[in-house]
This record gives sequence, structure tokens and C-alpha cells, in this order.
Amino acid sequence: MAFDSRAQSLTGPQSNYFTVSQGVCEEMNKTLYVGNLPFDVTEQQLQELFGQHGEVHAVRMINDRETGRYRGFSFVEMEASGADAAMSALNGAQFGGRTLRVNEAQQREPTARDEGRRPQRYSDR
Repeated sequence: MAFDSRAQSLTGPQSNYFTVSQGVCEEMNKTLYVGNLPFDVTEQQLQELFGQHGEVHAVRMINDRETGRYRGFSFVEMEASGADAAMSALNGAQFGGRTLRVNEAQQREPTARDEGRRPQRYSDR
């Protein structure tokens, strides 16, 4: 974890932010995974949908590296209490004719590409 002296906060994995007050850390933000979204959804639509449950800090829409097309899932960063309310209200809800999957984002496992190695495709013989 890193300490940000300007905001006097600690930042950790998954873009969660903590405030420090008298030695106690209080979680303020959560990042949600939002899956099974319609391919024509906009960032503004997600902002409005999740904004009904709390303050939305960021929306990241994931596109395919090669084609640039939207992949049908996003990450929404919002205040912790609003994130909990959004998960309860929106997980399994219908949006754009599809059933949403909303849960707390999990940290991604590092891959060979992340570690700067070439992924091994064939076994050595």
C-alpha cells in the first residue's frame, strides 16, 4: 500500500481508498464488476444507473485490444455504502434486455505477460 500525503489516505488494491483517523482505517470506495451488459450501453447510462444508489467516482468500459469493440463488462468505482446498495439492487436485474451480474471486483491474478515473460504455448521437448 502507498500513502498519499495530499489526501491523507492509503490506496490499496482494486482502487479502494481508506482514510486514516486516529489509527483506524475506514473504507470509502469499492470497485464493482458489472457483467452481461448490452454491447450498446454507454458510460453515461452506467453512471446514471449506479448513481441511483450512491456517488459514482469512475466507470471503466472494457474494450477488446484487437478490434476495439466493447466486451460487455465494465468496472464501476463508487462509495462503499452505495456500492453495497447497488450490488443488492442490481445483481440479477434486467437492463437492456439482459440480466446483470454485479459483484465486488476481484484482483486479477498476474499472468506471464504481466511478468514480462513470453507465455509458454508448447511444452519443451
